[in-house]
Amino acid sequence: MNNLPSSKPQSKDDLWHRAMRGVTATVIAQGAKLALNAVSIVVLARLLAPEDYGLFAMAVAVTGFLEIFRSLGLIEAIVKEPKLEDAQLTALWMVNAATGLGLAALTLALAPVLAWFYNDPRLLPVTAALAPAFAIAGLSFQHNALLRREMRFKVVLAVEVLFIGTSVSVSIAFALLGFGYWSLVAGTLAGETVSTIALWLAHPWRPSRPADFGSTGPMLRFGLHIQAANILAAIPIYLGNILVGHNWGAVELGFYTRAFNLVFLPLYQLVTSANLLAVPTLSRLRDDPQRFRAYYLKALSLVTHFSMPVSMFLVVMSEEIIALVLGSKWQAATPIFRILSIVSFALPVGESHKWVNIALGRSHQMLRISAFVTISFVSAMLISLPWGAIGVAASITVSYWLVLLPILAYALHGSPIDYPSLLKTLLRPVLVSLCVGLALVAYKTNFVGTTDVAWKTLSLAAMITASTAVAAASAMAGEINPIRYVGASIRALTRKSK
Repeated sequence: MNNLPSSKPQSKDDLWHRAMRGVTATVIAQGAKLALNAVSIVVLARLLAPEDYGLFAMAVAVTGFLEIFRSLGLIEAIVKEPKLEDAQLTALWMVNAATGLGLAALTLALAPVLAWFYNDPRLLPVTAALAPAFAIAGLSFQHNALLRREMRFKVVLAVEVLFIGTSVSVSIAFALLGFGYWSLVAGTLAGETVSTIALWLAHPWRPSRPADFGSTGPMLRFGLHIQAANILAAIPIYLGNILVGHNWGAVELGFYTRAFNLVFLPLYQLVTSANLLAVPTLSRLRDDPQRFRAYYLKALSLVTHFSMPVSMFLVVMSEEIIALVLGSKWQAATPIFRILSIVSFALPVGESHKWVNIALGRSHQMLRISAFVTISFVSAMLISLPWGAIGVAASITVSYWLVLLPILAYALHGSPIDYPSLLKTLLRPVLVSLCVGLALVAYKTNFVGTTDVAWKTLSLAAMITASTAVAAASAMAGEINPIRYVGASIRALTRKSK
């Protein structure tokens, strides 16, 4: 007998209210996760050396890529399924558990290969020590999926915050005790263990006999299609780490990964929050092209009016940001950070095509775009490798800007969004960010000295960024009160679709 609740709420109003509660919880959780990650970056950068991060990144370049295979896309498959039997879930749980064990065994087998590839014997025990994380995580994917299926967003997000909090706390504790790069390994294992226990406690489902493998074929096929797109998207990230580590060593890789994470971690939080709000709403408007188009353009305008001035702040104030967040021993990461920050102007725009294609059910579009972007990035990385981490960072930046407009044109073709309206929507935030850049350059050129305290310099720069962006956006929008304009935009985005 099916003793699992349906994945669909009983009414559209119930769906809307539960979704909006999930969005609210997500925004709060993203803030908590961002704060915890900021603590981790600031504290561990002062306790560990660039080489520690580089050595750990060499192992994670492989184990991190293998992580993509852990769920087999079955979380999404379970969430979308209207009816599920215990026997089906038990079969899928066994598949995930076996996959976790298989990935753990593969990681152990790759440990000596990595030590040989990087010519660093320390990688053998480090990689081997990370192997159990796959087996542990493989036990809890069903519970995670069932919580999502039942729209228990608060519990899911609480577990995610718990994972990061545990990982950060354990890593810092081990670093204080002088364990070096082993601190990062300990934090990873502790986070996986605690989150797995929490998920089992949060949902009462348990595997039981019999297991019905025969009826799981469609879900497995759906999950594998999801996996294909995820794999393509992840290849450039992990390949970049592998290439830098192999050709330039652990220290150079340490600078590269810290700069990369410092740029993209907060950006990822913004993109994730925007996706969670935009996709469900656009899905409800798919049969109303005019409202679909209006909502997409309004959402994109709001996101880019925030993200582009912040990106300009990152580019202009790179030296001060690195000095404050990472410390003086990380100044070699500054040019890498500045170059990668240029990507942050375009990334929210490029990611917005997913809002449209997911809402319209056009997964084939996304898969083709992922393949095209991956080929472009990998080709550019291989060409730029002789110039080290800076060259790889530059190749990512140049490649993304070159492919941005073509992939948007392809992604939006046949959708309610017309290309001229998209470009017109982006014009204002681009001009706003240019105004911010001019103000920051004038401030930094005329008022910032080499002996100034970084936090004071950045605090004033942040105020200049915010005030200039608000003034410029207000003037361009023809609105006397910019706060009222932003408030009206947010209310329009969150208003229930009839």
